[in-house]
Amino acid sequence: MDSTQWVIFMVVVFTILIFMYIDTTRKTKIRITNMLRNSWGKEPNKDLSYDEFENISHYFRGGESDSNVVDDITWNDLDMDRIFMMMNNTHSSVGREYLYKILRKPEKDSKQLLERHRLAEFFRTHEKERLDVQRKYLHLGYASGISVTDYVDMIVNLVPGKNIFHYLCNVIFSASVLYCFLLNAQLGVLAIIAATGLCIISYYKYKSKVDRYFICVKHIVNMVSCAKELEKLDIPELSEYNQEFKALEKTFDTIVKNSSILSSGAADGSLPEIILDYVRMITHLDLVKFNQMVKKLNNHIEDIYALVESLGKIEATISIASFRELLPYWTTPNLSKNENLKIDVTDVYHPLISDPVTNSMSESRSILLTGSNASGKSTFLKTIAINAILSQTIYTSPSKGYKANYFRIYSSMALQDDLGSSESYYIVEIKALKRILDVMNLSDIPVLCFVDEVLRGTNTVERIAASSQILYSFTNCNVMTFAATHDIELTSILEKYYSNYHFEEEVSDDDILFNYKLFKGRATSRNAIKLLGIIGYDKKIIQTSERMAEAFSRDGKWGNIE
Repeated sequence: MDSTQWVIFMVVVFTILIFMYIDTTRKTKIRITNMLRNSWGKEPNKDLSYDEFENISHYFRGGESDSNVVDDITWNDLDMDRIFMMMNNTHSSVGREYLYKILRKPEKDSKQLLERHRLAEFFRTHEKERLDVQRKYLHLGYASGISVTDYVDMIVNLVPGKNIFHYLCNVIFSASVLYCFLLNAQLGVLAIIAATGLCIISYYKYKSKVDRYFICVKHIVNMVSCAKELEKLDIPELSEYNQEFKALEKTFDTIVKNSSILSSGAADGSLPEIILDYVRMITHLDLVKFNQMVKKLNNHIEDIYALVESLGKIEATISIASFRELLPYWTTPNLSKNENLKIDVTDVYHPLISDPVTNSMSESRSILLTGSNASGKSTFLKTIAINAILSQTIYTSPSKGYKANYFRIYSSMALQDDLGSSESYYIVEIKALKRILDVMNLSDIPVLCFVDEVLRGTNTVERIAASSQILYSFTNCNVMTFAATHDIELTSILEKYYSNYHFEEEVSDDDILFNYKLFKGRATSRNAIKLLGIIGYDKKIIQTSERMAEAFSRDGKWGNIE
């Protein structure tokens, strides 16, 4: 093969490789685009472990001093982890953590809500721009085993090292090289070997202390790169964020440029990487640059968190838009700061229930909810509470109409014995109720609280006496309460302060059918004994139970059990 043929062969091979690269890139882009399209408006199939949820919450908990948050009791009562997972159509840690933070911090006014709504509706109605943005976040990806804010905090709390020793190593190595070439080659070689040993040993000694921080810097750099890529898209609706990104790029420009010298911890074994490794070991260049970067980052803490917030907000609103597409229907809420408390909902439903039964109501007083077992009381409380949270966080209500005040939202519902502290259910419950009483007058934002089966952990007489007084305390002018109870007596005791609503059922000889519809007034039916019969309990148990219940209702005292 002569030289001409060899050149032609190389040109052909090079051309084939270029076309293969272009084709692979094209197919990858198509695959990613199809994946993003197929996941849009669908519930994400992303199971998260306890540790992952704990990491996700760190960004929110970093600012938890704000009193207007959904506390842990309320969050768990309402199963908000499932709501978050249903909504979490993010592809990066920064977006996922910001979305979680949004759901934990209801807003007190409309400014942030309207901005989230604006972005969400833009992405919901502009597929091309949405896909372009999602691809950038997909490239940014998730931080491994740690939250983004943990990365930031690690760097922020790191004291920059001194570079004088690293510079001294460079001087010693350079001097040994000069000695070898200019004075005595034999002794110079020995000096070079000794200097090299000093450089390598000290390099690994110092690097072992900071190596785990390299990835923190890398992720911050990746966020800056993501911001730069979003800016290049030049989407007019993101112009405000693009201006912020442009300013931040200038702030972190030197860090981005110097970051390439840092070892990623995933060497590919290539010749350039091997050579660069030796350069690092001899010159300590990555350690010197790292100390300089840490010092600069420490001087721009607020800028780092501004970058996290802006990037997080954009991707979180894409998830909000996808969640809206997932819902059967939704509406933007009408929220106000009126002194007169009110909740007005139309065809409201629980987003986690497939084919849900909807309900409507309009009330300016607290509500006492009665009804038989399994009739829908607890689900209705959760439905209103979740709608209140979603309305004040993502400006989305799973209903056809939601009109209410801005609220601080608390609940006492799905409590359990605290085995860790040996506290009984009753102690856990009264502590949960006390925390609501304690916050009622702490703010000009009214409280919306939800209580399921008040003081169920104690005897009937004391329960009715104490729960009536607690619920009466909740009628403070700055509180609106939704309470569910089996104690019909409370509907009479509190009728001047609470509006009565109930759920009912249809009972036949072998079944009980629930329609889950809300009715005005107090419940008059009971089904506990009927359920025993339907399950298959002995007829004697059923008949005796019914006779005793009727006697107590008539005479006010219990008869013989035989």
